[in-house]
Amino acid sequence: PARTSTGEPIALYMEQKIFTISPKFDVFDSDKNTVYHIDGDITGHFFSIQRDGIEVLKLKKKIGKLLSEYIIEKDGQEIASLKKKFRIVNPEVSGTGFYEELNIRGDILGFDYDIILGERTIAHIDSDSSKWVADAYRISIKDESLQDIIIALALICDNVCDQDEIYR
Repeated sequence: PARTSTGEPIALYMEQKIFTISPKFDVFDSDKNTVYHIDGDITGHFFSIQRDGIEVLKLKKKIGKLLSEYIIEKDGQEIASLKKKFRIVNPEVSGTGFYEELNIRGDILGFDYDIILGERTIAHIDSDSSKWVADAYRISIKDESLQDIIIALALICDNVCDQDEIYR
């Protein structure tokens, strides 16, 4: 069962804004209310994740790495560190978060991810092909206490998908 107030997963939807110089995303609930706003820098290496206009997390992609590495910070403190593994198919990013092993595992096309913390699946992210925007994802959150970090992990999924498309 989900660790949420209702016992059911929380459904959110992340959409990338198309006509911007730097990457920007909005995350909506099922009633189309904006829950998060995400601003990236022009290089796509730094992201500010905001809820109600207040920054809740920062996502940083390390520069100059052969395989992508990511740091998630809250209030200036690192709370998770992840690195993309070398894989021909089925992309995977792994590291640590909250002192536990943290894994993002995807399918062969890279548009369908499970997020696993320790031994439990805390979220599922997949492509929302019904939307006519650059990138759109459905996010099913199974642990409400980790909602903010799951949004940061969804950004990592988007980045991995974009990188994998370059090499196809």
